[in-house]
Amino acid sequence: MSGGPYCRPVYWKRNTAIVMDGIFLVCIPIVIKSAELDVFYRILYRIVLGF
Repeated sequence: MSGGPYCRPVYWKRNTAIVMDGIFLVCIPIVIKSAELDVFYRILYRIVLGF
């Protein structure tokens, strides 16, 4: 047995959707925080827009 005794290949779409949702829920706040802390884009934003 490839997936162990509890493998249910019929539910692969649901399982994939659950995992993808979890990945997005974890990664999106990290990306947002990283963008907030990025100094280069802050400086570029001030130069371009004059703030």
